[in-house]
Amino acid sequence: EVATATTQTPVPYCGFEGVHLGYRDELDRMTRALLPRLKPKLSKCRRVMCTGHSMGGSICEIFAACANSKRADDPDFRRQSWIRETAQALPEITEGATSLAAGAEVRCADPPCFA
Repeated sequence: EVATATTQTPVPYCGFEGVHLGYRDELDRMTRALLPRLKPKLSKCRRVMCTGHSMGGSICEIFAACANSKRADDPDFRRQSWIRETAQALPEITEGATSLAAGAEVRCADPPCFA
């Protein structure tokens, strides 16, 4: 997180000027890695809320600003946008999880996760 947070050069993102380079790059990595798997689920949501702390909060703000900008011609917007479908309840997640143990993040394949 320190390397990301200290890369402070202002850059454009999703039509906005002066976006923090480190946070923009981290959001870009996340959208490329995670959104292909999340878009089918997001499309069934009535609304999406984003929250985070520290770097996560900053990344969330950039994501939300872009998602709400409706700049359909912007490549950043297109990469992180999804097509809304009819809202529906999604099945409970029963595989994989993340838990915090002894101050460190632990990932496991099958919940419940224990350190």
